[in-house]
Amino acid sequence: MLLLLLLLTPTAAKGQALQMPAAGQGRLRADHVRYDAKGKAYLAEGDVRLTLGDVEVRAQRLRLEHESQTAYVFGEVTVRQGDTALSARTVTYDLTRKIARALGDPILSQGGITVRADRMEFDLERRRTFFYGAVRIAHKDVTVNAPEMRYDAAAGEAVAPDVVVTQPGRIVRAHRLRYLPQAGRLELDGGVVVEQESGEHLVEEGVIESPRDDETQRLLASRAILTCDRLVILTEERTARAEGNLTVKQQGRSASASAAVYADRERRLTMTGDVVLLDKDGSRLRADEVVISLADETVEATGNVVTEFALKPGR
Repeated sequence: MLLLLLLLTPTAAKGQALQMPAAGQGRLRADHVRYDAKGKAYLAEGDVRLTLGDVEVRAQRLRLEHESQTAYVFGEVTVRQGDTALSARTVTYDLTRKIARALGDPILSQGGITVRADRMEFDLERRRTFFYGAVRIAHKDVTVNAPEMRYDAAAGEAVAPDVVVTQPGRIVRAHRLRYLPQAGRLELDGGVVVEQESGEHLVEEGVIESPRDDETQRLLASRAILTCDRLVILTEERTARAEGNLTVKQQGRSASASAAVYADRERRLTMTGDVVLLDKDGSRLRADEVVISLADETVEATGNVVTEFALKPGR
């Protein structure tokens, strides 16, 4: 049951990675600049600095083609705009289409978040960012891995397939991730699996109190697995809802239900729809709804409640 507690702090950037350069005059500086009249291009080498409004580009070499209005930047490229920084071996920028591409171990950082991928593309006019190949997003102790990711700042939506989210002692997998930062809504769909090595850090963070008895302490320290079809997290409300073929297994105990909602502020877990709780001693509880309060350590079952337990033979 503790797994829903662990999923209420997802991480994602809330702003567009790179934006349209602010209006202003462009400036090119370098150790050596040559204009190719035949090719109609500027060629710059050595400590190249290209300024486009509020965007500054630094590199070893640059080719700026007049007719195609395309800039090709090579060699330890860095692009800075406000608190956003991009580094790569090669960056191209189409000034007409307002599209930038980064190749060669590109790294994007913004507000404490770092993104790595094989290739990045920024559609500055439509405010869309695309990451392709071995995407890795890191923020503090949270890491998100996916084969690709798309972030649409205009729609306020980030989408990625086949995601793996890791934190110390925890791994979350799903076929699809959708994050709406403005709404504070994170959706995980398809084959959702949450593996938790231990819930002991919940005590350290003050989410729950330290268990008083040895059995509960062992349970808290044990490995747990949650599976479901869909998991929706509302970060502002600090609630998590799991639905569809929901099962939780931990140290010989299991629970299943149609859906479950964990409210962090009330520290309450509500399971609904043919709820079955099975203890390792064989005892079983069936009900239409089960409410588990972590605040006062109570379990309340309602609706067609049936309990089954083993009787020890008398002497």
